[in-house]
Amino acid sequence: MERVEKSMLSEVEKYRMRLDEAKGFGKVYEIVKETVKRSMGKYRVGMMLFLEDLPLQVGAYHPVGTNNIIMNRSLTQIIEAATKSRRVINSFIYSITT
Repeated sequence: MERVEKSMLSEVEKYRMRLDEAKGFGKVYEIVKETVKRSMGKYRVGMMLFLEDLPLQVGAYHPVGTNNIIMNRSLTQIIEAATKSRRVINSFIYSITT
């Protein structure tokens, strides 16, 4: 059991490091797709990420029947203005797009 936990921690640490170093929405979204595939075994070819001005209560949404994820541009701009931490910004993007 202890071996499994160490190997999982190692995988988590790899993803954390990649997330810390990711520059831009596209790189974070690549990590999102990889972690969803790894954890759920699901992958969808052609998924696209778009920015749109939405109400602040909505972080992101997926229109049913499309390959799109729409992320709230206003909300991401607020987060980017509030912090210069790449980790915080990327973590926010990761959390609303998973």
